[in-house]
Amino acid sequence: MKQSSFALIENIKTEDNLIKLISEESKGNIAYGEIELETPIYYNNKMNVLDDFKSYELGTWKKVKNYTLGLYSKKDSCSSLFFISHKEDEIKGKPQLIEEYQKDIILVTKTKKVKKDETIITYRFFDDDYDKRDRGIQQDYYANSFFIYRISYNNKEHILLSERKLTPDLYRFRGMKIILKDNSEISKFLKLDSLTNIFIIAEEEKAIKCLDKENLIKHMQELKEKYELNKEAFIDYLFTNNNKKIYSHTEDYTKLTISFLFSGKYEDYPLHLIVFAPAGTGKTTELECINNKFEEEKSIFEAGSSTLKGLIPSFREKPANIGYILQCVRIGLIDELFKMIEKSESGRDLSYLMNYLNQLNMLLEHKDRTIGSGVDTIRAKSTAKLLFMTNPYRNKKTIYDHVGLIDITTLSRTIPIVHDLEERKLINKKEIIINQNKRMANEEFLTIYDSCQDFLIEYEEEIVKDIYKKTLNTIKGSMNDVWKARGLHHSILLLDGLVKFRCLFENDSSFKANAQDYGELEKMLIYIIKSWDCGLRNWESEDGL
Repeated sequence: MKQSSFALIENIKTEDNLIKLISEESKGNIAYGEIELETPIYYNNKMNVLDDFKSYELGTWKKVKNYTLGLYSKKDSCSSLFFISHKEDEIKGKPQLIEEYQKDIILVTKTKKVKKDETIITYRFFDDDYDKRDRGIQQDYYANSFFIYRISYNNKEHILLSERKLTPDLYRFRGMKIILKDNSEISKFLKLDSLTNIFIIAEEEKAIKCLDKENLIKHMQELKEKYELNKEAFIDYLFTNNNKKIYSHTEDYTKLTISFLFSGKYEDYPLHLIVFAPAGTGKTTELECINNKFEEEKSIFEAGSSTLKGLIPSFREKPANIGYILQCVRIGLIDELFKMIEKSESGRDLSYLMNYLNQLNMLLEHKDRTIGSGVDTIRAKSTAKLLFMTNPYRNKKTIYDHVGLIDITTLSRTIPIVHDLEERKLINKKEIIINQNKRMANEEFLTIYDSCQDFLIEYEEEIVKDIYKKTLNTIKGSMNDVWKARGLHHSILLLDGLVKFRCLFENDSSFKANAQDYGELEKMLIYIIKSWDCGLRNWESEDGL
């Protein structure tokens, strides 16, 4: 666990340590504390975090507040105010920065009020009621500088206060949670409209932990022994839904899905897939199978019942709503993409529709950008790879008809794939069986997944370029421009996923492409390109399946 920058440097357990600390005048800290040396030392003008023993004993904000008031009430206990936090609460999530710069937040205020010749000293904490009529004259206050974040955890919103600036990532936080009243001091300061959980961060660590190549192979070997896991059983696991039924796919489509999942990043962004298919070809079921392997706070995004503002940041209010894609950490699953576009079509011209999805471009490339409006500004960087599933747009019969409806700049940032006739025939058979294998825990799978995202295999770039150029000569019409734009990027990452999957089951920690891998890549590209010629009409009545 990473130690907080405002946590105590050391636990004071002996008189020698106490004297030594107080004598370090160069630090400019005047120390004070209780007589018992087993308690922490508190500093003037410092945020203080209880040590683990005391934190456990005072593990609620109510207890900490009462404990702090007891210290304040002691005569000559201190020359200025201080604030104490425990670190017994934990949450996990991906923080959204609300304010670009640190804000000074007043955590406690000392006021004096004279009433009938009696002087009343009151200490008000930031979660106390905001009441101007009963405030008195301010004598002192303690404020601390925080970066302010918003996070969703267990379907509840939390406002995070952190002394350190965090990166857009999935974290585990340890600190102190405080449930605010609607009329609290800080609710007014931050303009919060309703009850909110405040979380003061003491320590944080990245929730996604990656293994190096050697340990990744060892981890996989342990899983193979534990679950009697081979390639076929692993594939069955991927396509098993919560009902324990296996929804199988053709060999080619399966390899593409695996390569998509286990590929990392090239040029700082990953693969994204957009799957076109007629209704009734199992697209939603496939998303559900993948969804239950990941621990995303947000589940599948139902685009057919939503607008684009649900996917991307919206600045109608402050703080901005960052949208589904930025909330996803590892993977974003979007269903019925074109139904969302169809809803926006009324009264719009073609140029509007062509540019409708362009706002996804920055998010697809994982660019780190500051974006905003007059209402709010945020720093945005997506971390998830995206899988879109969609029926064709209205009566359009081929993928070629969709080029222009989706601008090339957007479509080229994904790999477009059409369910071919073999895939549709397999789904139409509905040969679904129950998975009798022992199921690995999601955390075990995610260790493999996360580790594979963290590195790129060794490969010969010229060989991949030759394969890519060869495929360009086989693509007709408007899709040639789509593939030409970023086809090399996609080819490298498809190879990356293929090699990783092979090495995991061959105990090959070199993760280096061989001749067989290059051959598999060429077959996969041919499969993708051939799929574009498959019609998108009603597959039962018009494709004669």
